[in-house]
Amino acid sequence: MAFKQLSLTVKSFHFDLVAKAETASQGIQVAMRQVTPNDEAKKAELANGNMFEVLVPFDLQPQGYGFKVSGEISLYVQMLDYFGEAQELPQEELAQVSKPAIDKIQALTYELTKAIGGQGVRVEFQAAK
Repeated sequence: MAFKQLSLTVKSFHFDLVAKAETASQGIQVAMRQVTPNDEAKKAELANGNMFEVLVPFDLQPQGYGFKVSGEISLYVQMLDYFGEAQELPQEELAQVSKPAIDKIQALTYELTKAIGGQGVRVEFQAAK
């Protein structure tokens, strides 16, 4: 299913130095809710598909490193030619729609750890089964 990204906002991004983790902890959630634009011109675009806000709160600590990151990213998307409810979307579609937010978490973490420690840390995520 095709979608159009309308905006992406980093609502918060927090970095903490902590004791090195023996095991990784990964807390990433994705919630999606339908939105209706206030602007009349934007409301006309609803003929192309429903618009949603995708909220991605996260809290993670990579194994073997002495830091953790947490925060929330908000993403507005339009699901093209889709007029159903958010909860009716298959998990694969939700993963695809939330990918820009996940990519932003990875990029921010890499750039911040590079700036602080001289070497960037790439974090990888595994979807829950």
